[in-house]
Order: sequence, then structure tokens, then C-alpha cells
Amino acid sequence: MNQSGIKTHRGKNWFSSSVISVLKRKHERDLMNVQVRNQYFPTKISKFEVNYYIFD
Repeated sequence: MNQSGIKTHRGKNWFSSSVISVLKRKHERDLMNVQVRNQYFPTKISKFEVNYYIFD
């Protein structure tokens, strides 16, 4: 990334530890997304009401 001229969000050069940290956080986000998508949420039907008022 340094050779390509890509800087960090603070405008600094990349270190191997910062690359590993970014990849680790992305992996954690991806796992969380898969877990939420595959989670079963029961259907709940409840009373729905819309109130509106007209002001003259």
C-alpha cells in the first residue's frame, strides 16, 4: 500500500501491524453480519395505529 501511495486515514504510512488490525476488524464485522443474517427472528403481529391531526 505504501508503494501504491495509499495512506492511512490519518495520512501516515502503513505498517504490518496496522494492516493486520484492519483485516482483523473486517473479519470480525463479516462474522457478525453472517451471524445476524442467519439468526431466526420470530414473527410478531401487533396492533398498528396511525393518528393524524389537522391544524387549521
